[in-house]
Amino acid sequence: MNHLIIDTSYLIYRSYFAYPQLKVDDVPMGAVYGFAKTIIGICHDLKPETLIFALDLPKPTWRDELFDQYKAGRSPMDPEMRAQIPLVLEWAKTVCQNVIGVEGFEADDVVYTAAQRILLENPDDTVYIFSSDRDLYQLLDNHHTIFIKTHKGETKFYGLNDFHDEFGVSAAQWVDYKALVGDSSDNLKGVAGIGPKTASTLLNQIGDLHQLFVALGIENEELKQHVEPRDLSEVFKNEKMLKLIEKLKLCKSDLLQTYHLAQLQTVPGMPLKTDAGNFAQGVSFFERYQFRSLISQLKRYGFISAEAARGQPTPNDTQEALF
Repeated sequence: MNHLIIDTSYLIYRSYFAYPQLKVDDVPMGAVYGFAKTIIGICHDLKPETLIFALDLPKPTWRDELFDQYKAGRSPMDPEMRAQIPLVLEWAKTVCQNVIGVEGFEADDVVYTAAQRILLENPDDTVYIFSSDRDLYQLLDNHHTIFIKTHKGETKFYGLNDFHDEFGVSAAQWVDYKALVGDSSDNLKGVAGIGPKTASTLLNQIGDLHQLFVALGIENEELKQHVEPRDLSEVFKNEKMLKLIEKLKLCKSDLLQTYHLAQLQTVPGMPLKTDAGNFAQGVSFFERYQFRSLISQLKRYGFISAEAARGQPTPNDTQEALF
């Protein structure tokens, strides 16, 4: 069986810019329309047993408390996008019981917790994740987790093999990799002079940062061992590697901070229900905002009866079909 987890903020962002001109009674509604259209389409294709909307709440998280400059420098959200969020959530809560945001945690922690729990209980099932958050690549430690990626109207699936081909490391090494290269989108520092290629080469030599620090006699409880212990004696004979290792030692504080902030956390006691979504319950919402093509889409995909969609126009992808 399939399960689908949506990074809600990401899909709102994508939808807002996909339909920038769409308005209802001169009120911008592109994010709402695009969000619902995308969810309906994916659910038609995947037929998930469970549908989950993961939320970021407008409150500080454990990462903000640890680092007050976390995500500093990001542009403020467009007011027209922000104004549509309550409507997106209204529709999501109307059609699904799993609209989940937990105070003190980010949406990626919610996604991580949900995916881990689902696969623990259903190890042969597949979890699909709609998100661009690369922290979530920590979940790519098996072939039962797949990311949905869209580009220029095309949908692609991104799994374990794709990840390894792109980055040259394992999912278990992903947090170590991010600690080395940093993440400018979250304002997290990496180690100066270490880019993606150097980071993957280094990790393939040493295994993970835990093993390196142990070999150097540097104790640290933050680092976790993910791979089998290796003999690093040959690494220490390589002059180039030794220079890189010296950089790590000098940047230890920033490296450990990024390592910790990139770690996904399990949300304790998070509610989660087996709910595939009931899109028929959202028809009145579409009627209120004149989304007639979405009602026709529900009929075409078999989510509602012909009677429920009677009188609706034949759908197409033009804005005029909405009204």
